Amino acid sequence: GVAMTDYYFDTDDYTDPVKVLFLNNHEHWLIGSINKEIEIKLRNNEVTDNWSYWPFSPSKSYSFFSIGSTLQDFSQKGSSKIVLDVKISLDEKYQVVTRSVFTLSDLIGLVGGVNSIVLIIGAFIIGLFSNKMYMASLLSNLYQVTANAKGLADEHKKISDSSLVQSALKSTKKSQIIAVSLSHSR
Repeated sequence: GVAMTDYYFDTDDYTDPVKVLFLNNHEHWLIGSINKEIEIKLRNNEVTDNWSYWPFSPSKSYSFFSIGSTLQDFSQKGSSKIVLDVKISLDEKYQVVTRSVFTLSDLIGLVGGVNSIVLIIGAFIIGLFSNKMYMASLLSNLYQVTANAKGLADEHKKISDSSLVQSALKSTKKSQIIAVSLSHSR
């Protein structure tokens, strides 16, 4: 006889989910006085496996062929010396399987919308702090607030050209300064 094996995806096995199966309906016996024609359709199987508990972990993909359908035709043996004629073709149907488990964010989302509440509260708190920090940065750049020697802010101090030159001299080395010229238009 001619025996065939089949592949299938075992959803309970997480280490090696593609299994080999031997079924007796794919076993074909040869009889001497009868011509046997068998048409075997191979079905394409695509499997995406997402079984990690973290939502952004990569998934595994498997691709294999299984036996879709078999057609058998028996006829009396005539002048032909062919005992078995096997035709193998690709099945028009295909199978797509996705296996996934609940992630931690799915679990939190199912428990009374806790995930949405946490996201809304976090966005509200960040909005409060970022708005105040943005306004403080904008106002300090607009009014050019500087700190004096005591660490207090001189908010209404007018910045003159001489204070700019002094701050430039403090921040650079004297050997690097070639010339400083100021021009005043009055």
